[in-house]
Amino acid sequence: MCVLAIALQPGDRLQAQDIDIESLIVRQHIDCSDIALSATGMIPGMHRREAADSLRTLLSFWESRCGITEPMMRYTILWQILTNSFSEEWLPDRVIDHLLDHRDGVKSNEYPPQFFDFRAWEYHQIYPGFNDFTRELAGEILAYNDLTKLERFFAGFYHHDFEESWQMLTEGALSGTRVDSLYQVSQEPPEPSPTRLHAGFYIGMWLPNGNLERLGNHPQVGLMLDGVSEHVIYGLHMHIAFSDAYRTYEVMVDNRLLKTNHFLQYNILGFAGFDLLRHRDFSFYPIFGGGYDGIDPLSRAQREEGLRKAIHSYNLHIGLIYHRRFENNNVFSIITRYNLVDYVNQGGTDLSGNVFTLGVGFGLGSW
Repeated sequence: MCVLAIALQPGDRLQAQDIDIESLIVRQHIDCSDIALSATGMIPGMHRREAADSLRTLLSFWESRCGITEPMMRYTILWQILTNSFSEEWLPDRVIDHLLDHRDGVKSNEYPPQFFDFRAWEYHQIYPGFNDFTRELAGEILAYNDLTKLERFFAGFYHHDFEESWQMLTEGALSGTRVDSLYQVSQEPPEPSPTRLHAGFYIGMWLPNGNLERLGNHPQVGLMLDGVSEHVIYGLHMHIAFSDAYRTYEVMVDNRLLKTNHFLQYNILGFAGFDLLRHRDFSFYPIFGGGYDGIDPLSRAQREEGLRKAIHSYNLHIGLIYHRRFENNNVFSIITRYNLVDYVNQGGTDLSGNVFTLGVGFGLGSW
């Protein structure tokens, strides 16, 4: 931990050429977020001391462990321009995404500063002084008179002259470069995404109102099959609510009025909705749908006597689904519904009322 603490100090406090980058970081068993924070803390000091060997070792290790990330790409581009070794062939295919992520982060003035890791699909923090360091470095580069258009584009962009630099890209000043080609690809409308499915399990509660409150609240389990196409969600859910009713109720069976506290509720629901709010790793979907509901009021003993009875109802519902997507393509859902039902218990206890359900789902699938 002492070594890690040293690594997180500003770079000008570190010794230059005798840093064993790999052993410094690997010994701590830290992930890419830790490497990013540590590396962006060390780079400014290494750069000021012109510790080229240590810089190459650090950048190479960072890339080998985490791929090309935004702050790594930013400094490498500026360093290559300073050393007359710039080559756009090294740039990643996501260079446009990295540029926009940096611009948005600077404009939001977020603290502590962070970047989006497209491989891990999450945000990582960087050392607080790193953005100022690269901006000053880009300013030094802009004073040179022999910059190519592409070098001037990057230097201006990293100097936070975003509008002017982006205009070079959008108006064709960088035509013929790989950066321009990647930009043109990013402007093409994406092909419609195919329908993606996931299946999973549901756990929740059945919460009635009106005269249905006589039956009480009940735990609910079920199966889910959901599909997502573009910004639309649709699916088929099946649920069972169980445990005895809170109070006895009466049902008419073969012209006999029976008292019972047995309760088994089941339904099958179809629904559709759209993404009201969508983020990289979660979405909110208002939904609406309908289906079939039923209640089995008879115990096993009563059925063994040959009695049969089911209380039926239609189902119309509105609701909200929250989806949280994970790297392994699994999905965690929070599902709420308000169900309009009309249980007709002819000759028995009035079971008018509606039902609110609330539960969570765990889905396995491809997104």
